[in-house]
Amino acid sequence: MESVGHLSLNSRLPVGLLTEVSSLVSRHGAELWQQWKVFADELYLAEPPRQYLPDGHVFESPPFSLEALRKTGHALIIEILRENMRHSGAIKIAGINHWLSPLMAARESTVDAAALVEQPLDELLGIIALESMRNSCMIVADPCALAELQGKPNSAPP
Repeated sequence: MESVGHLSLNSRLPVGLLTEVSSLVSRHGAELWQQWKVFADELYLAEPPRQYLPDGHVFESPPFSLEALRKTGHALIIEILRENMRHSGAIKIAGINHWLSPLMAARESTVDAAALVEQPLDELLGIIALESMRNSCMIVADPCALAELQGKPNSAPP
């Protein structure tokens, strides 16, 4: 990854390498096993119904526990960003809405039973912006996900 990043920058590609970061983790994956304390294990992330997804979807992926993330100073999010930014000129956070404004459902439930959970946007966007500046790395996000955030409060209660 490092050599590809250097090669792309040396080839006069202004951004260099673009890598994609998923906002989802596998219920049975290494991320959850290693960092289980920062996930809300009894919940799943969900996608609401959309034109291309008429019934919505409940993923077998737990959301972050905001309380646990705060106790660690958001260490896991910072680590994810730094590791992916290290050799990239830009990263795309796929499904950034799962970090910033997650729709959550209880295990074994449907999208109809899901609830939108307010997150501290100022706090999370501040971390993303800080790591972007520290690593000289551009952030790319799904415009539809960002459009959904418009009109929402800038931060959730502490």
